Amino acid sequence: MNISGSPLRVLNDHTLPLRLRERLRDGHIAVAYELYDRPMQHSTRNRTGGLVRSPASNVTPAAGEATLVTFLAVAEQLYEQIAVALAQTGLSYARYELLLQLREADSPLAVGTLARCLACARSSITRLLERLEAEGLVQRVHDNGYGLRVQLTHTGCARADLGSNAMDLVRARFAASLSPPEWAKLSRLLTRIP
Repeated sequence: MNISGSPLRVLNDHTLPLRLRERLRDGHIAVAYELYDRPMQHSTRNRTGGLVRSPASNVTPAAGEATLVTFLAVAEQLYEQIAVALAQTGLSYARYELLLQLREADSPLAVGTLARCLACARSSITRLLERLEAEGLVQRVHDNGYGLRVQLTHTGCARADLGSNAMDLVRARFAASLSPPEWAKLSRLLTRIP
């Protein structure tokens, strides 16, 4: 497929992460193409710590495209590993995040507070809470003068702990994929990306 005379060879490539393929298919081609088509830049820090960007003559758009696709593919693999690990505990990532917020709270939380913490619509949180309550993982409590709040049950706390253990295993496998010097180098390089 050609857009503006340049080939967009990645449009039908099934090795791309699903989310990128969906964005390309759903009409966001111009946005995705713009990411691939613009010249790559280097970012460096000056002596005062400020960010200085300069065009990179040795980084071609094709190299940048390959790197972007690689980053997205790695992210998609991590999402998949997280989904599989959490599914073994009976949780999705959304359920795990909600249970984690409740576990880390000092007291029961209002639905609106949960929605803000999870950057989600209140109605979506309400539906999720209804399902979690039906499973016995959370319970609604009336708070004197504060209305309805939500807290974990003992079963919910245990399930949140199982989810955290599953996430720890995914993190450990991810951390073991590179040596400490390689992680240090990668971290330094990633801080240069604008």
